[in-house]
Amino acid sequence: KKLEYATVDKIKSLPWQAGMEYAASLGDDWRLPTVDELLAKIGAGKVEYIREGYYWSSSTYDYNTNSAWIVHLWYGYVYSNGKTDVYYAWPVREIQ
Repeated sequence: KKLEYATVDKIKSLPWQAGMEYAASLGDDWRLPTVDELLAKIGAGKVEYIREGYYWSSSTYDYNTNSAWIVHLWYGYVYSNGKTDVYYAWPVREIQ
């Protein structure tokens, strides 16, 4: 599958649920990426023009559903944090 990331002007700093809703509000199957999709973005070396920091994944933390996985897109750190915390939401969608 091939992903399209929203343009950087569409990156917003939001709590997790608001980020999920924001991505969906863009229509046309926009959503938050999974942890693996964010890590693949780092591996592709295509993150040089984004804001440094942590980005929400769509993935809820299995052992505490009040948390979700976040990924630092410059360093590749992966952590789970509370869904009420504020991190970047960068919507994606699958394209043909």
